[in-house]
Amino acid sequence: ATLPISLNFSEAVDGLSLDDLVIGNGTASNLSGSGTSYTFDVAPTSDGAVTIELNASTVTDLAGNSNGVSASLSLDSDRTAPAAPSVSDPSGSSLTNSGSATISGSADAGSLVRLYHDADGSGTLSEGDTQAAQQQLGEGETSFSFNASLTADSENRFVVTASDSATNESTANTVPTITQDSTNPTASISFGVTGPTNAASIPVTVNFSEDVSGFDASDVSVGNGTLSDFMSVSPTQATFNVAPTADGNVTIDIT
Repeated sequence: ATLPISLNFSEAVDGLSLDDLVIGNGTASNLSGSGTSYTFDVAPTSDGAVTIELNASTVTDLAGNSNGVSASLSLDSDRTAPAAPSVSDPSGSSLTNSGSATISGSADAGSLVRLYHDADGSGTLSEGDTQAAQQQLGEGETSFSFNASLTADSENRFVVTASDSATNESTANTVPTITQDSTNPTASISFGVTGPTNAASIPVTVNFSEDVSGFDASDVSVGNGTLSDFMSVSPTQATFNVAPTADGNVTIDIT
């Protein structure tokens, strides 16, 4: 990257060249202009102060009077990006039914931390990623925290970056995937026999529309029967038997 520099004289001059410029920590190029106004670019050699000065007796006005030494111009060059932020929360992939999630971590003190939607799931900052939030850290402050809105019933992927006061932006760090699930599971109940039946024990199967946890015999209400042999076959299926108490309808409800 280069720094655009303007050089203005009090009157029209002639004879200016790049060799007339004394550049500290940089290289000048692309001199253009005439009369009283000139421009050129300076490419910094490294981070730090870049100084620019015009040598004496290098240009003359129309009457042949030469210039004196110009005042020195000094600019700080910073082309080094800060380190990528680290993410502490969430510490791994997570599942929630909430509409938002906390994303927190640490970054270089004084940096501007940005949170982006990782549209393509690449884990890098790329075209199509949109900014979700940002937080300016104060001097000496290294902790950031966002309350990020989540897309319903989706895998939400984010990346975070940090920028310094010179607008250098770090590489992106990946936030572990946050899956939002706000859809209630549904259950279907089926008997292992058809009615009417004289079976002393009726096998029953319960199938859920998605993985569930915590389902047990206490969640089953049986009318005109007694439940036994409850077994969780998988996160989406459970089986049990029902012994009818008397002739008539046997009913089962999931409570």
